[in-house]
Amino acid sequence: MMTGQDIESFHIVSVLNERAQSRRGVPKRMRTRAKLLAATAEELERVGYEALTVDGIVETAGAARGTFYLYFENRNEAAVAVLRAYKALLRVMRPRGGPALHPFDSIHRFNRYYVQCYVRNVNVLAAREPLMRERPDLADARDSLNHRWAKVVLRDLCVRSGAAPDLLHNPMALLAVRSVLAMADELLRELYVHRSRHLVDVVDNPDQVIEVMSFMWYRALFGDSPPEDRLDLTRPLLQMVLRGGGKAVSPAGTAGRPPLSRIVNR
Repeated sequence: MMTGQDIESFHIVSVLNERAQSRRGVPKRMRTRAKLLAATAEELERVGYEALTVDGIVETAGAARGTFYLYFENRNEAAVAVLRAYKALLRVMRPRGGPALHPFDSIHRFNRYYVQCYVRNVNVLAAREPLMRERPDLADARDSLNHRWAKVVLRDLCVRSGAAPDLLHNPMALLAVRSVLAMADELLRELYVHRSRHLVDVVDNPDQVIEVMSFMWYRALFGDSPPEDRLDLTRPLLQMVLRGGGKAVSPAGTAGRPPLSRIVNR
Protein backbone atom coordinates (compact mmCIF):
# COMPACT_ATOMS: atom_id res chain seq x y z
CA MET A 1 0.00 0.00 0.00
CA MET A 2 1.18 3.51 -0.77
CA THR A 3 2.36 5.69 2.08
CA GLY A 4 1.81 9.40 2.51
CA GLN A 5 5.40 10.21 1.64
CA ASP A 6 4.64 10.85 -2.04
CA ILE A 7 1.52 12.92 -1.36
CA GLU A 8 1.83 16.67 -1.11
CA SER A 9 -1.15 18.37 0.50
CA PHE A 10 -1.36 22.12 0.99
CA HIS A 11 -2.47 24.76 3.49
CA ILE A 12 -4.42 27.46 1.65
CA VAL A 13 -3.58 30.21 4.17
CA SER A 14 0.14 29.57 3.77
CA VAL A 15 -0.13 29.39 -0.02
CA LEU A 16 -2.03 32.69 -0.28
CA ASN A 17 0.39 34.40 2.12
CA GLU A 18 3.35 33.17 0.09
CA ARG A 19 1.71 34.45 -3.09
CA ALA A 20 1.05 37.84 -1.51
CA GLN A 21 4.66 38.15 -0.36
CA SER A 22 6.03 37.11 -3.75
CA ARG A 23 4.08 39.76 -5.65
CA ARG A 24 6.84 42.32 -5.41
CA GLY A 25 7.44 43.88 -8.79
CA VAL A 26 3.84 43.37 -9.98
CA PRO A 27 1.31 46.23 -10.16
CA LYS A 28 0.20 47.55 -6.77
CA ARG A 29 -3.44 46.67 -7.46
CA MET A 30 -2.52 42.98 -7.82
CA ARG A 31 -0.37 43.07 -4.67
CA THR A 32 -3.16 44.67 -2.63
CA ARG A 33 -5.76 42.15 -3.77
CA ALA A 34 -3.40 39.28 -2.96
CA LYS A 35 -2.86 40.70 0.56
CA LEU A 36 -6.62 41.04 1.15
CA LEU A 37 -7.25 37.52 -0.12
CA ALA A 38 -4.57 36.08 2.17
CA ALA A 39 -5.96 38.08 5.10
CA THR A 40 -9.46 36.78 4.43
CA ALA A 41 -8.15 33.20 4.49
CA GLU A 42 -6.33 33.89 7.77
CA GLU A 43 -9.47 35.32 9.36
CA LEU A 44 -11.63 32.44 8.11
CA GLU A 45 -9.21 30.01 9.70
CA ARG A 46 -9.03 32.02 12.93
CA VAL A 47 -12.67 33.00 13.58
CA GLY A 48 -14.80 31.19 10.97
CA TYR A 49 -17.24 32.65 8.49
CA GLU A 50 -19.97 33.63 10.95
CA ALA A 51 -17.55 35.91 12.84
CA LEU A 52 -15.71 37.14 9.74
CA THR A 53 -15.74 40.95 9.41
CA VAL A 54 -14.32 43.45 6.95
CA ASP A 55 -12.64 45.20 9.90
CA GLY A 56 -10.85 41.98 10.85
CA ILE A 57 -9.72 41.39 7.27
CA VAL A 58 -8.27 44.87 6.75
CA GLU A 59 -6.57 44.84 10.14
CA THR A 60 -4.87 41.54 9.27
CA ALA A 61 -3.95 42.86 5.82
CA GLY A 62 -2.70 46.20 7.14
CA ALA A 63 -5.01 48.01 4.73
CA ALA A 64 -7.62 50.73 5.03
CA ARG A 65 -11.29 49.75 5.20
CA GLY A 66 -12.04 51.75 2.06
CA THR A 67 -9.35 49.84 0.19
CA PHE A 68 -11.21 46.57 0.78
CA TYR A 69 -14.24 47.81 -1.17
CA LEU A 70 -12.11 48.57 -4.21
CA TYR A 71 -11.64 44.82 -4.62
CA PHE A 72 -14.61 43.09 -2.95
CA GLU A 73 -18.22 44.13 -2.42
CA ASN A 74 -18.45 42.49 1.01
CA ARG A 75 -17.01 39.75 3.22
CA ASN A 76 -19.10 37.21 1.33
CA GLU A 77 -17.34 37.91 -1.94
CA ALA A 78 -13.90 37.78 -0.33
CA ALA A 79 -14.65 34.42 1.32
CA VAL A 80 -15.90 33.02 -1.98
CA ALA A 81 -12.63 34.07 -3.63
CA VAL A 82 -10.69 32.12 -0.99
CA LEU A 83 -12.78 28.98 -1.57
CA ARG A 84 -12.31 29.30 -5.33
CA ALA A 85 -8.57 29.52 -4.81
CA TYR A 86 -8.75 26.36 -2.68
CA LYS A 87 -10.69 24.45 -5.34
CA ALA A 88 -8.32 25.54 -8.09
CA LEU A 89 -5.29 24.45 -6.07
CA LEU A 90 -6.96 21.15 -5.13
CA ARG A 91 -7.39 20.40 -8.83
CA VAL A 92 -3.90 21.52 -9.88
CA MET A 93 -2.01 19.65 -7.14
CA ARG A 94 -3.98 16.39 -7.19
CA PRO A 95 -1.88 13.21 -7.68
CA ARG A 96 -1.40 12.10 -11.28
CA GLY A 97 -0.71 8.72 -12.84
CA GLY A 98 -3.51 6.81 -11.10
CA PRO A 99 -4.28 4.47 -14.06
CA ALA A 100 -0.78 2.97 -13.77
CA LEU A 101 -1.44 1.86 -10.18
CA HIS A 102 -3.46 -1.00 -8.76
CA PRO A 103 -7.02 0.35 -8.40
CA PHE A 104 -6.92 0.23 -4.59
CA ASP A 105 -3.59 2.09 -4.51
CA SER A 106 -5.02 4.73 -6.85
CA ILE A 107 -8.10 5.20 -4.67
CA HIS A 108 -6.05 5.21 -1.47
CA ARG A 109 -3.56 7.75 -2.83
CA PHE A 110 -6.29 10.16 -3.92
CA ASN A 111 -8.17 9.79 -0.62
CA ARG A 112 -4.94 10.45 1.30
CA TYR A 113 -4.43 13.66 -0.66
CA TYR A 114 -8.08 14.74 -0.28
CA VAL A 115 -8.31 13.98 3.45
CA GLN A 116 -4.97 15.60 4.26
CA CYS A 117 -6.01 18.77 2.41
CA TYR A 118 -9.39 18.72 4.17
CA VAL A 119 -7.84 18.36 7.62
CA ARG A 120 -5.26 21.10 7.03
CA ASN A 121 -7.92 23.52 5.79
CA VAL A 122 -10.97 22.48 7.78
CA ASN A 123 -11.69 25.88 9.35
CA VAL A 124 -11.68 27.53 5.93
CA LEU A 125 -13.78 24.75 4.37
CA ALA A 126 -16.34 25.06 7.18
CA ALA A 127 -17.36 28.35 5.54
CA ARG A 128 -18.87 26.51 2.57
CA GLU A 129 -22.18 25.58 4.20
CA PRO A 130 -23.19 29.05 5.48
CA LEU A 131 -21.91 30.62 2.25
CA MET A 132 -24.05 28.33 0.11
CA ARG A 133 -27.12 29.49 1.99
CA GLU A 134 -26.28 33.05 0.99
CA ARG A 135 -24.96 32.21 -2.47
CA PRO A 136 -26.94 29.49 -4.31
CA ASP A 137 -24.47 29.75 -7.21
CA LEU A 138 -21.88 28.13 -4.94
CA ALA A 139 -24.04 25.02 -4.60
CA ASP A 140 -24.17 24.86 -8.39
CA ALA A 141 -20.38 25.25 -8.59
CA ARG A 142 -19.86 22.40 -6.11
CA ASP A 143 -22.30 20.26 -8.07
CA SER A 144 -20.27 20.90 -11.25
CA LEU A 145 -17.03 20.03 -9.45
CA ASN A 146 -18.45 16.77 -8.10
CA HIS A 147 -19.77 15.93 -11.56
CA ARG A 148 -16.26 16.35 -13.01
CA TRP A 149 -14.79 14.12 -10.29
CA ALA A 150 -17.45 11.50 -11.05
CA LYS A 151 -16.49 11.55 -14.73
CA VAL A 152 -12.82 11.05 -13.80
CA VAL A 153 -13.74 7.99 -11.69
CA LEU A 154 -15.96 6.55 -14.42
CA ARG A 155 -13.31 7.08 -17.07
CA ASP A 156 -10.84 5.13 -14.95
CA LEU A 157 -13.40 2.34 -14.49
CA CYS A 158 -13.92 2.15 -18.26
CA VAL A 159 -10.18 1.76 -18.83
CA ARG A 160 -9.70 -0.85 -16.10
CA SER A 161 -12.75 -2.96 -16.87
CA GLY A 162 -13.07 -2.62 -20.64
CA ALA A 163 -16.56 -1.21 -20.20
CA ALA A 164 -18.14 0.65 -23.08
CA PRO A 165 -17.52 4.43 -23.13
CA ASP A 166 -21.30 4.84 -22.75
CA LEU A 167 -20.67 4.37 -19.03
CA LEU A 168 -19.49 7.98 -18.87
CA HIS A 169 -22.94 9.19 -19.85
CA ASN A 170 -25.10 6.64 -18.05
CA PRO A 171 -27.29 8.42 -15.45
CA MET A 172 -27.35 5.44 -13.07
CA ALA A 173 -23.56 5.06 -13.20
CA LEU A 174 -23.08 8.78 -12.54
CA LEU A 175 -25.55 8.62 -9.66
CA ALA A 176 -23.71 5.65 -8.16
CA VAL A 177 -20.35 7.44 -8.23
CA ARG A 178 -21.88 10.69 -6.96
CA SER A 179 -23.33 8.77 -4.00
CA VAL A 180 -19.84 7.51 -3.08
CA LEU A 181 -18.42 11.04 -3.33
CA ALA A 182 -21.27 12.46 -1.24
CA MET A 183 -20.79 9.87 1.50
CA ALA A 184 -17.08 10.73 1.70
CA ASP A 185 -17.74 14.47 1.99
CA GLU A 186 -20.43 13.98 4.61
CA LEU A 187 -18.14 11.71 6.63
CA LEU A 188 -15.36 14.32 6.62
CA ARG A 189 -17.81 17.03 7.71
CA GLU A 190 -19.00 14.85 10.60
CA LEU A 191 -15.42 14.08 11.64
CA TYR A 192 -13.63 17.39 11.26
CA VAL A 193 -16.22 20.18 11.07
CA HIS A 194 -18.88 18.93 13.49
CA ARG A 195 -16.43 16.78 15.51
CA SER A 196 -18.92 13.97 16.04
CA ARG A 197 -18.71 12.77 19.63
CA HIS A 198 -19.48 9.23 18.40
CA LEU A 199 -16.42 9.20 16.16
CA VAL A 200 -13.99 10.90 18.53
CA ASP A 201 -11.75 7.82 18.64
CA VAL A 202 -10.82 8.15 14.94
CA VAL A 203 -10.69 11.94 14.51
CA ASP A 204 -7.00 12.03 15.39
CA ASN A 205 -6.18 8.95 13.30
CA PRO A 206 -6.38 10.14 9.67
CA ASP A 207 -4.60 7.01 8.40
CA GLN A 208 -7.50 4.93 9.68
CA VAL A 209 -10.05 7.28 8.13
CA ILE A 210 -8.25 7.21 4.78
CA GLU A 211 -7.96 3.43 4.64
CA VAL A 212 -11.55 2.77 5.71
CA MET A 213 -12.82 5.27 3.12
CA SER A 214 -10.66 3.61 0.46
CA PHE A 215 -11.84 0.13 1.48
CA MET A 216 -15.49 1.17 1.12
CA TRP A 217 -14.86 3.04 -2.16
CA TYR A 218 -13.23 -0.06 -3.61
CA ARG A 219 -16.09 -2.31 -2.61
CA ALA A 220 -18.67 0.13 -3.96
CA LEU A 221 -16.92 0.61 -7.30
CA PHE A 222 -15.57 -2.89 -7.96
CA GLY A 223 -17.95 -5.16 -6.06
CA ASP A 224 -15.07 -6.95 -4.31
CA SER A 225 -12.93 -6.40 -1.24
CA PRO A 226 -9.40 -5.14 -1.87
CA PRO A 227 -6.57 -7.70 -1.90
CA GLU A 228 -5.37 -8.32 1.65
CA ASP A 229 -1.76 -7.47 0.78
CA ARG A 230 -2.91 -3.93 -0.08
CA LEU A 231 -4.35 -3.39 3.41
CA ASP A 232 -2.86 -2.42 6.73
CA LEU A 233 -5.28 -1.01 9.30
CA THR A 234 -8.40 -2.50 7.71
CA ARG A 235 -7.41 -6.17 7.59
CA PRO A 236 -9.79 -6.93 10.49
CA LEU A 237 -12.54 -5.24 8.46
CA LEU A 238 -11.72 -7.49 5.50
CA GLN A 239 -11.92 -10.59 7.68
CA MET A 240 -15.29 -9.45 9.02
CA VAL A 241 -16.57 -8.98 5.44
CA LEU A 242 -15.27 -12.41 4.39
CA ARG A 243 -16.96 -14.08 7.35
CA GLY A 244 -20.16 -12.45 6.17
CA GLY A 245 -19.81 -13.92 2.70
CA GLY A 246 -18.10 -11.01 0.92
CA LYS A 247 -15.57 -11.63 -1.83
CA ALA A 248 -11.94 -10.62 -1.98
CA VAL A 249 -9.86 -10.66 -5.13
CA SER A 250 -6.60 -12.58 -5.06
CA PRO A 251 -3.49 -10.54 -4.23
CA ALA A 252 -2.08 -11.09 -7.71
CA GLY A 253 -5.32 -10.36 -9.51
CA THR A 254 -7.36 -7.32 -10.33
CA ALA A 255 -11.05 -6.71 -9.93
CA GLY A 256 -13.35 -8.03 -12.61
CA ARG A 257 -16.02 -6.06 -14.38
CA PRO A 258 -17.22 -3.57 -11.75
CA PRO A 259 -20.90 -3.34 -10.81
CA LEU A 260 -21.14 0.07 -12.46
CA SER A 261 -20.18 -1.36 -15.83
CA ARG A 262 -22.94 -3.95 -15.47
CA ILE A 263 -25.49 -1.15 -15.09
CA VAL A 264 -24.97 -0.27 -18.73
CA ASN A 265 -25.51 -3.82 -19.93
CA ARG A 266 -28.82 -4.44 -18.21
